[in-house]
Amino acid sequence: MRSATLPSAQRGASALVALVFLVVIAFVVLTAYRLSGQQLALAGNAQSRAQMLAAANFAIEQVISGVVFLRDPAAVAAAPVGVDIDGNGSNDLNVAVAVPSCYRLRLVRQNELDERRPGEAACLGGLGPTGSTLTIGGAGGGADPGESQCADSEWHIEAAAGDAVTGAALTVNQGIAVRADRVEAINNCI
Repeated sequence: MRSATLPSAQRGASALVALVFLVVIAFVVLTAYRLSGQQLALAGNAQSRAQMLAAANFAIEQVISGVVFLRDPAAVAAAPVGVDIDGNGSNDLNVAVAVPSCYRLRLVRQNELDERRPGEAACLGGLGPTGSTLTIGGAGGGADPGESQCADSEWHIEAAAGDAVTGAALTVNQGIAVRADRVEAINNCI
């Protein structure tokens, strides 16, 4: 029997093919590693943005829920609102709320009110929703007898959330409509 001999040109070809395959596999693994790192960074940024958006909206809700908002809009911007994200008792994010600005005011007429709805009965009586007294159609005011104690006011509120650890920041601009006592609304609008 005759033994098979390889021509000298084919010696070492299998080692070269194996080396090429190893380089291709290494390139695929390196690309997958880089893409997974980028995806992790994108997910972290999305989570950070969602947390700051929730914190800014929470601060805006805190501001508009209080009586101070309508009586003294400048006072709401005095101190930042701290938000604890992870529940450990310390504030993770600080939200600075700018001074709210009222850009539209409309006095509500008595025939537009429904005394069965909460808050609207006060608009018909001698006290507005936040307690100030105004005599409807009384002397010195020149008020129309058909006007109520309330006014619809529209406000612009800006809240800027920031994370001191990561340096991430987000600003939320929110428009809100509030039915307010007419005296306070006139004093603080436009």
